[in-house]
Amino acid sequence: MAAIVFLPIVRFSSLWKSDTTLVDLGRFLLLGATGLVIYQYAINLASESATATVVAIMATLAPMLTAVLAWYLLKEAIPGRALLGGAVAFLGVLLVVVGPTGDVLGRTEPLGALVALIPPMAWAVYTVVAKPLFARYGWKEVAIISTVFGGMLLAPWSLGPLTKLPGLPVGTILAVLYLAVVSTNFAYLAWNRALAGLETHQAAGWIYVVPLVTAITAIPVLGESVTYSLVIGGALIVVGVILVERRAPG
Repeated sequence: MAAIVFLPIVRFSSLWKSDTTLVDLGRFLLLGATGLVIYQYAINLASESATATVVAIMATLAPMLTAVLAWYLLKEAIPGRALLGGAVAFLGVLLVVVGPTGDVLGRTEPLGALVALIPPMAWAVYTVVAKPLFARYGWKEVAIISTVFGGMLLAPWSLGPLTKLPGLPVGTILAVLYLAVVSTNFAYLAWNRALAGLETHQAAGWIYVVPLVTAITAIPVLGESVTYSLVIGGALIVVGVILVERRAPG
């Protein structure tokens, strides 16, 4: 659905360079596979085999995995303050997600925890492979092409469900469109835009904020309570992200 939404916006043929190499085509295919197919499927699978707490904690391993991969493949340095900030922010995430119960694993089996580790690994690969392509194709074009490639990979399993879409309730159709347009199209465009203007570890550092935003949103929407762990954990996340995002003097 996300790929279908993108096609009318920009002519797919206009995104290609006349001298696009097979290597770049392979990279776009890898982006579609890791950023959409593996990432989205693994998240859904992890949600069934692991608790929400485990999935959230594993998701916030993405910044560190991304920074390490960027250091290894793109030769980007990881400043000491970014390592410290990542550790502080991750501690804050543990406080926010686990809460006062201290129950981390819940009913999660070891296999479920391993499955929950797949999405951050896939996202790290997507991020590090995508960034070098921005200089040649542009961050918007990379988001669009990779999404279309991901849609092509998913087509054999998507055509059947899409034919049933017109018969679904309006609320369900709107939810599907929201997932396609906001959670996929807009989210990938926003991510690539941020990645284009920041160091890789800085862009990835904002992932630490996701559990905090989720917890704060749950207060008015789900009637969740404000706890000491949320306040302290939230403060640690903010401090940690500031350390990660802080640029070196000069």
